[in-house]
Amino acid sequence: MSYRSLLPALAFVCLSLNSFSQATGNCEEREISLRESLGTHTAVCLYSTISHLNTIHAGYKGDAITVGSAQQKLSVIIAFLGELVKSNKALIEKGLNDELDIEFVKKSNEVYEGMESQAQALYDYVVTGSEEKLKTYKKLDEENWKKVNQVLGIEDN
Repeated sequence: MSYRSLLPALAFVCLSLNSFSQATGNCEEREISLRESLGTHTAVCLYSTISHLNTIHAGYKGDAITVGSAQQKLSVIIAFLGELVKSNKALIEKGLNDELDIEFVKKSNEVYEGMESQAQALYDYVVTGSEEKLKTYKKLDEENWKKVNQVLGIEDN
């Protein structure tokens, strides 16, 4: 797996955090902005990650994505999700005081962990061709979409 492809995302995060540290206003205003930004980033991450997993699955099944490409993409997603869960746990332990924020991050982490399992099942299916792994992926996909919609307050159709 090439971490070189991760550099643009890491640069964006660093620039975002730096812009908040330079923000004008009092500490309370900056904290509100940071909390709102965290919520927005979490919502986008939850929705886009599960959508991306579905795109990889569809592309692989439709022969638009090679085994190697699927493996690479899924490896990056699995690694990102693992790091995201760790950093969110540290945020809960050291940085959040508001109970609603803590609950939101905990629920988000549950979904991230579910998507990590889903990505691993898809990875295993791509590598082995096991129908059992494909069934696991599809089951987790259904469960995780429900959780994403619930956390984000989206009506499940």
